[in-house]
Amino acid sequence: MNIPICRRFAHALIPAIFLSITMMVQVARSADAQDNSSSAVGLPLTISLDGEWDFVYKPELSMSGSAPQLPVEQDYAYRVKMTVPGYWDDNHEKIKAALPMWTAARLYFPNFRKGWSRDTTACPNLLGVGFYKKMIDIPADWKSRSVTLYVGGARRYAWVLLNGELVGNMACYFLPYEFSLDKWIKPGHVNELIIVVSNLRLETSGYDADTAYAYGLAAGPYRPVSLKISGTARIADCYIRPLEDNKKLSWSVEIDGDIVQNVSLAWRIKSLDGRVTLGKGISAVEDKTTVWTTDTFGMKPWSDNYPNLYNVEVTLKDGGQTLDSISQRFGMRTVKAANRKLYLNGRPVMLRGTCECAYYPETTNPPMDVESYRFMIRRLKETGFNYLKLHTHVPSEEYMRAADELGVMLQVELPSGLSRKDQDTKEKWTTDGKAAWRLVDSGGKVYAKGVLPAGEYGTLYKMQEYYMGRITLVGAVEFTVPELTRPANGGSVVLLGTEPFPTLRTYFSTTTTGRAEGNVATVIVDHPVMRGFPHDGWCDWQFYSMLEGGSAVVFNDVDIPFEPVVEVVSSFKYIRKQSSLFELAVGKGKLIVCTMKLDLSDPASAYLLDRVLSYAESEEFKPSQRASARELLRLLGADLGEISIHETDYADDPQRR
Repeated sequence: MNIPICRRFAHALIPAIFLSITMMVQVARSADAQDNSSSAVGLPLTISLDGEWDFVYKPELSMSGSAPQLPVEQDYAYRVKMTVPGYWDDNHEKIKAALPMWTAARLYFPNFRKGWSRDTTACPNLLGVGFYKKMIDIPADWKSRSVTLYVGGARRYAWVLLNGELVGNMACYFLPYEFSLDKWIKPGHVNELIIVVSNLRLETSGYDADTAYAYGLAAGPYRPVSLKISGTARIADCYIRPLEDNKKLSWSVEIDGDIVQNVSLAWRIKSLDGRVTLGKGISAVEDKTTVWTTDTFGMKPWSDNYPNLYNVEVTLKDGGQTLDSISQRFGMRTVKAANRKLYLNGRPVMLRGTCECAYYPETTNPPMDVESYRFMIRRLKETGFNYLKLHTHVPSEEYMRAADELGVMLQVELPSGLSRKDQDTKEKWTTDGKAAWRLVDSGGKVYAKGVLPAGEYGTLYKMQEYYMGRITLVGAVEFTVPELTRPANGGSVVLLGTEPFPTLRTYFSTTTTGRAEGNVATVIVDHPVMRGFPHDGWCDWQFYSMLEGGSAVVFNDVDIPFEPVVEVVSSFKYIRKQSSLFELAVGKGKLIVCTMKLDLSDPASAYLLDRVLSYAESEEFKPSQRASARELLRLLGADLGEISIHETDYADDPQRR
């Protein structure tokens, strides 16, 4: 069985759809009798297979060994023409026409969004297998040619069959694949090419269990499909990497096919626009894999501040005849970790980013064009980000191209959910059903230990050991918190900390994902308190120690006017009115509250506290919004349980309140 070659990018497993291509494509002579032989047509030659394909749908996937069973004509006729590229979602009427009458009810899948057992969120809810078929008239002179099938992408699983034989399969998110057809192609005959695509779940581990909420589209070959005709050999892969701190380039090129004595690789490095050639040369081919080293020819490294990119061209030649050629983008960079620091091109770099969970609220589907990702990444760059951690999904080529262009580093998570034995046993962390704890120093000396009934604090799975130095009690101070009725009687009150308001924790790291917990932004209004404190209208690094582990007061379900000085914007799953700094006129008095974590050893915290106190003592302390003492007491008495977070990743979680 042929193993598909995927250039440049790693891939993750996802469910597949069956494509069966059965449409006649004649590689014909043009009106002026142009021949398709190598003597008349330059190589490589690319032939598009886009357009209408014969299509049939089946509700179940039947396998014969490692290959899917093809539909039997008397039961499943290729009754419609399906457009390629295109999702099933883009062709609802054709999908309906392809469904046998007795399976029409599957269009409204009965298990859709019932509890947590969702299968897909698209098309709407169509699950099954699609067969795309195309008949191709192959010229006889292709006998000495290398023929490669390129599939830009198929959702979710796909198998390729040529003349009834399995060529290979693909199981990926958004990556292009290529398959060598040389073993199965029949020059001088009409060849049957079939691509089978299925969105039925084929495994029980990894990201596929949750793929539906991240990618709403159901199935289909969503990028172009084409044939590439090369000479007796072709370039299967090309990998370039920098050496010696970006002072040298290591080239590795894999060749597929017959290698003769005069075969060589001509290479060229150009500017991204192709106008300037920085370096070029020729390397002899002696084996299937050819490796050589060159200079960098004055190339500048890629970084988040200077995303320098270049274009690389590699041509496979047999003497003076071109057999194959490829062109790809290239950026030169080195990343190292040392002394608890991360170095990009030899210089320390701080990753400033967020977790990106593939939420696209306008369409619920990831875009397939570069400009959409450019738009998104530009906004993130404008707010200071240079890094994105991609959670539960693999970025598309379009996504990675935009990130390369704009200077954003991407981290792709490895698949999770694999079956494994939990190493942290219950016996290790509990004693007679109770949670055990102890306080030790770095030398292992135990200062205190005990047990806690787990039932008092909910289910407790694990308690970590915190290593601390010896703790000595120096003294204690008792004081009484001033009554909040004082503002109503004409006084001025400054409250610092979380008590006695209902608050939720704040985080410095914002999130653009669908988590219920966390905040997606901060807003600082034009206010006398903040005029003397440096800021850009939002909480940048000077607020790190104040926001991380700090709190915000929640104003939901109260009639108190909400005009905060510092607003904390909640997750879109739970829209809450939150503020870490606000003021109110209460009766005849005034109140200003700051719930940020003010550590006086931090210069920014100390300065902000000084600004708050100075403002409270000034004539400018005149809150524009007013609340009665009764309304204030209602806010103080709000039940935090009513606004507590029910953590979920699903916008349609049936357990959400």
